[in-house]
Amino acid sequence: MHSVFLHSRIRDGQKVAELVARNEMESQNLDFKGGFWEDSKYRCKECGDRALVQRPASVEAGKDVAAMANADGGDLIVGVDDTDDRASGWFGKPLPIDAHETLRRWLANVLAPREVTDTVEIGRMTARDASDGTEHDVLIVNVPPWSDGPVGVKSMDAYLFPLRRDRDTRFLSFEEIMRLNEGSRRSVYLRLKEAQAALAGQAAAVTILSPIIVRQGVVGGKGSEHKYVPSNPAGFNASLGDISQDSLHLTMWPSEPLALGVLVREALPVVIPLDLIDSVWLDVLPSGLKVLCVMATATLIHNLRENRWSLLRDH
Repeated sequence: MHSVFLHSRIRDGQKVAELVARNEMESQNLDFKGGFWEDSKYRCKECGDRALVQRPASVEAGKDVAAMANADGGDLIVGVDDTDDRASGWFGKPLPIDAHETLRRWLANVLAPREVTDTVEIGRMTARDASDGTEHDVLIVNVPPWSDGPVGVKSMDAYLFPLRRDRDTRFLSFEEIMRLNEGSRRSVYLRLKEAQAALAGQAAAVTILSPIIVRQGVVGGKGSEHKYVPSNPAGFNASLGDISQDSLHLTMWPSEPLALGVLVREALPVVIPLDLIDSVWLDVLPSGLKVLCVMATATLIHNLRENRWSLLRDH
């Protein structure tokens, strides 16, 4: 199964040694695991907070992988200790001889859908410490985001749906699970994140191909309308902002004069729900500049009187 990664993967022991040498901070896409997964105990809120429930090592491993898959993907580094969420040294004990095979088997047994296991890349590497030259055994787990609904972990007779957020893992609410289950929205989100990664290091230019109009005054309840022409000489009409699981945030460019006295004078924000986005792709201008193209089932309207952008959903 083909895997699409949105982050720059860690693929070798030398890179791991560099992370340890500079006490790298954990992040949305990076989690240091210390030793190989073991059975754990946690307090069960449904059982009155006092009962200790054992969670098998396989479920702990599945939880960490599913949390990355339900977000933007990321890397789990087994064999590196962390202190206050920073790499602090080597775990010190050897990994199990069959760590690679064991983890693959665990994931196949606890992840749902099971096909997620096939997208995960697992590599056993040797990392050489930069300060003393000692060699250390590490397991690198590269997890891509999963686009086809939420990834669950079977724990006893129920399923957990974990999500990686910054340096922590939390469990999804029912409403969040339902949103992730909307495949089209999740697919648009991941395509946008992939395009955002491709635009790194250059101007985050966006071309909106849906109708865009500027409305002046209120005549007959509607106002006179003019076609929006961006002032940007390259022709793109917005700059890329934040991308969330639910919406795309853009900054619209000012406009060229559209008629006597009709002008969008400043860059202003607009938020487009992902539900309204039909297509997303990257175009390359003759200059070599990459532009994110977005087509939505809505008309973007700038109201001059209120000096703001809004959306009119197409029917």
